[in-house]
Amino acid sequence: MNFRYLTIVALVFVCSYGYSQANNKYIQKEWRNQKAWLSKAVFESGYIIDNNRDTVLTKLLVFSKQKKMNPFLFCVSKDAHDSIRIFTAEKILEYRIGKTVYKKAKVENDHFFIKLLSTGNVTLFEREPIPSDSRFEYYLKKKNQQGYYEICPDGTNNQIIISSKPDLRIPNGNTVERFKEFVNIYFSGCEKVRNMVNAEIYSINDIPEIVEAYNKCSTAN
Repeated sequence: MNFRYLTIVALVFVCSYGYSQANNKYIQKEWRNQKAWLSKAVFESGYIIDNNRDTVLTKLLVFSKQKKMNPFLFCVSKDAHDSIRIFTAEKILEYRIGKTVYKKAKVENDHFFIKLLSTGNVTLFEREPIPSDSRFEYYLKKKNQQGYYEICPDGTNNQIIISSKPDLRIPNGNTVERFKEFVNIYFSGCEKVRNMVNAEIYSINDIPEIVEAYNKCSTAN
């Protein structure tokens, strides 16, 4: 099996003010160049949930693949009068374009969106690299869990950060064994998932499949 390096953290670590500035600088640059990406803009029906938890139906811009970072930093709406507005993760809680949902995540001064992949006993999100954090990451959350856990299947990152939560203290060791230990703890309610990871049928690259199997497991909790 070709395992990549692993990062597991609770979404409570401290980020410097520079992280927020890095994202804001990118957003401002994109906004100054809005004519370029609005010239061939495609808008789809969707909604925005603001910080007061009010839902506003609107049309939202669909970014091209070349702008795949943008949806994780901001969305662009067009009202009935064709007025264009930009919303960052500091301003809203959630937005949806068509069937795709993005939720706000916050790490100290760093605000961004994460894309919903699946729901169930564990809800799974993902995030592309952004200016303040160049890693691709998955975000996991159980129904009563406070905050998210991150898993970073990043082959270029050999730093492993372990959660500070007592129930997820992962012992030192190689990346493969630490990932197995994380699964044995976090997905403890499903023996099938634990066995498949321990047998290396599933690896860190198979997070969506692991979550799907766990959510279908009759004993998962």
